[in-house]
Amino acid sequence: MKTNILTFILGCGFWLMVINPALAQEPHPRPRGDVPLGQEKSLPVTPMPDVELTPEMEKEALDYFVQHNPRGADELREMKVVNPRAYTVHIQNILREKHHRERLQKENPARFERESKIRELERQGQELGESYRKAQDDAARKMLRGNLASIITQLFDLREMNRQEEVKRMEAELKRLKDTLSQRQQNRMNIIERRIQQLTGEAGAMEWE
Repeated sequence: MKTNILTFILGCGFWLMVINPALAQEPHPRPRGDVPLGQEKSLPVTPMPDVELTPEMEKEALDYFVQHNPRGADELREMKVVNPRAYTVHIQNILREKHHRERLQKENPARFERESKIRELERQGQELGESYRKAQDDAARKMLRGNLASIITQLFDLREMNRQEEVKRMEAELKRLKDTLSQRQQNRMNIIERRIQQLTGEAGAMEWE
């Protein structure tokens, strides 16, 4: 039983990557003030396992999981009994994924469609790879390999489109930061004087940032 649970835990990790392979590319919040680029706060990759899990949250996650991975529902329920802590972490990750996709669908429908297509192609690729490994006939293996190559090619192109979009976002953010830096340099003495007035109480709510 422990071996099955371990296998399922690893499978859940892969499932989360399949359902949203670009999760790690989610744009960071715009930095405020003088926080250096790349050091702004962002959501943790994995939610803390000690956060209270309500029945409503659990049901929401299970419904979503079963919708996209019905074959894994029994293993997930078994994990709840055998390893409750790991179960809680997986439920929280599933919820985070669900909320991310809902937000993405609203804010960036084109990328949402691409990621949905990526998820489906990943699933098909896994099935074709498994069928290829089990196939005994050379002709069947050749056909399966050709189909797999077609899917992997589509996946590559879709992922590159996501990366291009992310590069454009980063370039726009870099331009904004450069413009802000330039403006601050032009107003250097005014900003310094404002901060002095703020610290000495000579000014009201004048901003230092």
